[in-house]
This record gives sequence, C-alpha cells and structure tokens, in this order.
Amino acid sequence: MALNLPEALHARRPTMADAQIVVDLIRFCQLREWKGSEITVEDTLTLWGEPEMDLEQDAWLIFAPDNQLVAYLHLLRRDSLRMNINKRVHPDYDTLELQHALIMCAEERARQLIPQLRPDARITLNTTCSTLATPVASEAAKQAGFDYIRSSFRMEIAMETPPPKPIWPEGIVLRPFTLEMARAVHAADDEAFSDHWGYTSTPFETFEHIFIKSPKFDPTLWFLPFAGEEIAGTALCEHREEIGFVNSLSVRRPWRRQGLGLALLHHTFGEFYQRDVRKVALYVDAQSLTGATRLYERAGMKVVRQFDQYEKELRAGIELSTQEIEA
Repeated sequence: MALNLPEALHARRPTMADAQIVVDLIRFCQLREWKGSEITVEDTLTLWGEPEMDLEQDAWLIFAPDNQLVAYLHLLRRDSLRMNINKRVHPDYDTLELQHALIMCAEERARQLIPQLRPDARITLNTTCSTLATPVASEAAKQAGFDYIRSSFRMEIAMETPPPKPIWPEGIVLRPFTLEMARAVHAADDEAFSDHWGYTSTPFETFEHIFIKSPKFDPTLWFLPFAGEEIAGTALCEHREEIGFVNSLSVRRPWRRQGLGLALLHHTFGEFYQRDVRKVALYVDAQSLTGATRLYERAGMKVVRQFDQYEKELRAGIELSTQEIEA
C-alpha cells in the first residue's frame, strides 16, 4: 500500500522502538494546539499492543528529507464496524495535500478489512478534528467525502476547595476493586455504555488490555457502587501527569435518576483532591443520549475543548451501533 505523499516526504511502518519519536511529535502538536500534553510512551505502547492492532499494516510514519518525523497515521480498529483514523501532522507540514494523503491511505486499509467483517453490517470510517486546530484537517475530511455527524467535549474541573461529600442513594455501598471482579466490571460498564451513541460492545480482552494491563492502572482509583451483589455503576479513573482522569463513568439503567452519577463524581473528585490532584477531566458526547453533559455541568465541570467527528460510509448495511435509546 503506497502513500501518495507530497514531494520529498517518505514513509515507513513503525516498530515498537519508534514509540518515543511518535510521542515527541504528538506532544509537540498538543502543546502548540492547547498548551498542554498528557500522552506518554507507555500510552503509545499500550495502544500499539491492542488485540485488534496490526502495527505492520495499520500504522505509518512520514518523514521529511532530514528524517524528522512530520506525521503519524494509525487506523484504530477497536470497533471494526466504526473504524477511526488517528493521525497527527507537524504544524509546519500541515497541508491539505498531506492530510488528504493520510485519509486516503487509511481508507484504503479500512476497505481491505471489510471482507472479514459481518456481511450485512454497515461499515463506516471516522475521523475527529479539534476545533482548536487549523481547519486543514476538517477541510481534507470533507473533500474526501466525510460528513460531520457529531461533536464531543473535553470537560474539566479545577478544584480550589474540597468538593462536596457524595450523597449515596439508599442501599448503595462502595467496594474496592479486585482482579476477581474484572469480568463483572467489564459487563456492567459495557451494559451501561450500550446507551452511548455509536457504541458497540467491547470484548473483555480489549477492555483488560486498555485499562487493567495499562502501566497507569491503579485499582484504588476504580470506584464501584454496589446494590447488594450487583454493580450499579462504575467510575474507572487514572492519574495522568498532573491531572485526574475519568476513563469511564457509567450508571446502569435500574439505578439512574437517583443521584448515583453525581455521587460518583463527587467521590472521584474528593479522592483526587486528597491526593493533591486539583484538576479532573473526562470526555463526553456533546449530544449525550443519557444527558451526561448536564450531569457534569451540575458537578462543576466546564467544557475546555471541542472535537468534531466526521464519518464516511464504506459499506451500506444494518447499523449495529447505538443511535438512540428509549426514553
């Protein structure tokens, strides 16, 4: 598969030994874009080690004539029916021509995989563009036949004083996470997120790799409310650089609208505050089907960045991801 690159640039496949230069590029782009960065080499190695990842087929490095890494491309196949383009381009090389070449390469790879997938399923390719970045990436997506479908927010809270104490619904008790609970936690989280727009079920092996086998995994930052012997929700968190991060916050249907989500947030904020972590962040669908954005606002979180998602249908078929939920 050949990249149709602008003149003088050249590409090769990455190896695990390239993680540091990829992180250096992403950090540079993030610092230029929003004056901050959280990615680490460990994050990249975890991503490249995902069960669905084929590093020799799904990723590319693009270099300038002086062998400076100027772009990174990765086809994320965690959800095989809604594949995602993960790319970064050095600001000095961020042209429409290069962005278009990266998108076309990712699309070609995605189309190669279609015959392996469920034959009656709708298949899409997706790409996300930060609204803080230059419009080059979104313009390239539109020119390549992608349509804007949705936005997501990064929300944060900066705590100058201790957060409110959580008020737990009657019958709810927090229990510490143990590895014996891993499959039950995955099942509860997966069930709750089935009401998230665009969601398809995540295999346990992928969940385990991303969260439990991650170098950042800290079981003391997994907060599990139980109702009797049932997991009512989850708050799966980690410490990233100098901030607390909520990877997953969910409440299963029988325990919604009782204040459990807000209690989980307040408990999470309090735990990070006690650890001298004053900022907590998460990502959320801007048009959340369950009203998650309103919950986070009530908890004192504010939108700090917006990301726009673009989609291209590669094959028509049955839409197997969540599009709406019953009231």
